[in-house]
Amino acid sequence: MLTRDLSYRYRLIVVDQRGHGALERHPRDVSRAAYVADVTAVVDHLALRRPVLVGQSLDGHTAVLVSTRFVWFPIDMGETLQDLSFRRL
Repeated sequence: MLTRDLSYRYRLIVVDQRGHGALERHPRDVSRAAYVADVTAVVDHLALRRPVLVGQSLDGHTAVLVSTRFVWFPIDMGETLQDLSFRRL
């Protein structure tokens, strides 16, 4: 499972969206803005400095919209670029 494999190296925070998972099944507000506000609140509450947001389908779009609300710059761009590895497929 992807989350298991990633959890060995990264801290994972999984957010149940409104109307999904263990949360209320029929919430009043299921707008895209509400989903974005929920994820933004989690990022703010946990004081996440540079989160990597991942999602599929609706959650993927939510991740893109949330990322537009923040400006995340690496502290040391040179160091960050050295940490990246590229390989040919």
